[in-house]
Amino acid sequence: YESLHHLDDTPTDPLDMISQMYTAPEAMPDFLEKDPRPFLLCEYCHAMGNGPGDLEDYRSVFESNDRFVGGLVWEWCDHSVPIGETADGKVKFGYGGDFGERHNDGNFCMDGLCYPDRRPHTGLLELKQVYRPIRAYAGETPGSFTLQSFLLFECADHLMEGSYEVTVGGKKVLEGTLPFELAPKGRTQVTIPELEDGQIAEKEDAYVRFVFRAKKDLPWCEKGYEICFDQVKLSKEAAAQNVAAKASAVLEVAEDGFLVKVRAGAITYTFDRRKGAFTSVVAFGKEVLEKPMQFNFFRAPVDNDTMRGDWYRAHLNDYDVKVYGVKVEKGADRVIISVDESFGWNMYQPFLKGKTVYEIDGSGKLSITCDGETSNKVKFLPRFGIRLFLPRSFDAFSYLGYGPYESYVDKHQASYFGLFESKVSDNHEDYVRPQENSSHYGCKYMTIEGEGTMLTFAGENAISFNVSEYTQEELAGKRHNFELEKCGQTVVCVDGQMAGVGSNSCGPALAERYRIPLPNVHLHLTMEINQSEVK
Repeated sequence: YESLHHLDDTPTDPLDMISQMYTAPEAMPDFLEKDPRPFLLCEYCHAMGNGPGDLEDYRSVFESNDRFVGGLVWEWCDHSVPIGETADGKVKFGYGGDFGERHNDGNFCMDGLCYPDRRPHTGLLELKQVYRPIRAYAGETPGSFTLQSFLLFECADHLMEGSYEVTVGGKKVLEGTLPFELAPKGRTQVTIPELEDGQIAEKEDAYVRFVFRAKKDLPWCEKGYEICFDQVKLSKEAAAQNVAAKASAVLEVAEDGFLVKVRAGAITYTFDRRKGAFTSVVAFGKEVLEKPMQFNFFRAPVDNDTMRGDWYRAHLNDYDVKVYGVKVEKGADRVIISVDESFGWNMYQPFLKGKTVYEIDGSGKLSITCDGETSNKVKFLPRFGIRLFLPRSFDAFSYLGYGPYESYVDKHQASYFGLFESKVSDNHEDYVRPQENSSHYGCKYMTIEGEGTMLTFAGENAISFNVSEYTQEELAGKRHNFELEKCGQTVVCVDGQMAGVGSNSCGPALAERYRIPLPNVHLHLTMEINQSEVK
């Protein structure tokens, strides 16, 4: 069907529908004006590697008009066969070029919602949730909600039973069953009496999550299987608050040549003027940094990052810092280090120039503010944040944000807002071709602990973060997951902004709303250091 609409002037009048591949969501409504026939996306949301990221956008368009038939995700599974095993028994999967063939498409056969052995990618979990048969919306009064069914023929309550859980700051404060009746394509009102007084909604980060499970054994699942969920935010956005610094016995600053040392109680920061970076952070008698703290603009390209060549040409991955000036000021309750700097490669034009202000208060809390302007060397910035290399003993982390799966600004439907904790070694999605993975979107804060010390990161807005045993250079440089080597440290990336993943390996370019706006960029992050019970 699609080729007849494109290849020549053959009349298409006998065709019952219009069919296209990878039409951008915003372009689809144009067909409603041009042609009276139904419209089908015979391929959409190219599911290669860490993706797709535009499923929810397409679903919104499908539901907007009955003439949108829907679409077929390309495709079900990665196409590969085992080519061996590692020493520990892990299966090695190969792709184009691994079989001695001269002509091949590389890993373009690895483009499915499942791994070759049919284990689900997170993309399949995303698809399942986007296609959920029940959606929930806040009602007009406290404690009331609307459920809408997208089943065409079955009553939802014949197939599913509902429950709910209410959380505040990620901690469960209320739960119960949810009786409901819901006709095909129907809507119904439900009420949670404990929420009708509106008191919980006045608290920060209050959410209700509805869960719908199979009411009986069904042809595709057993009784009790979680078919879908939906989450509704109860609280309104809280205004940002300035928190006063905690008292500290000592706040000192000393300059020794190119080094600036700031001591706040049991925490000592060392800043190198030449590098424009903190090269040491000693907390409670132990060094925290294994390498200097640096800004981070690069990610290991996902399969959908078709612009990756521009990143390497701009040297986002291996930039040099040029420092034009450093100013150190000591106030009554803080030390301020201001840096004028640029980021680029040797004699090349910098891809970003900016001013960074570091503030260290009496509690040892570090605030980082960077305002910069990108040059024409870069048109798409994958991330803007900082990267730290911590001792391997920092292996436990927790966060308040979207989890438990990897999540991005355009790929977080399968996750929900909550309080999660995990081990660094478990925070890795093992794509056959290594790439950026396992970041977590929309976080109020994240904390990582080890050796009796915990670091807590936050921002003026929600942050994205990643913790890994692998560097982004390692992920970007290896062709197969079985070739990866751990770096021996814990790599922490905290981003004020992380671009979406999209589906541009075959689909449309990433939508502007999921990109980092350029040329003017802004970053504000904080890092607090405290003692913990984790040894």
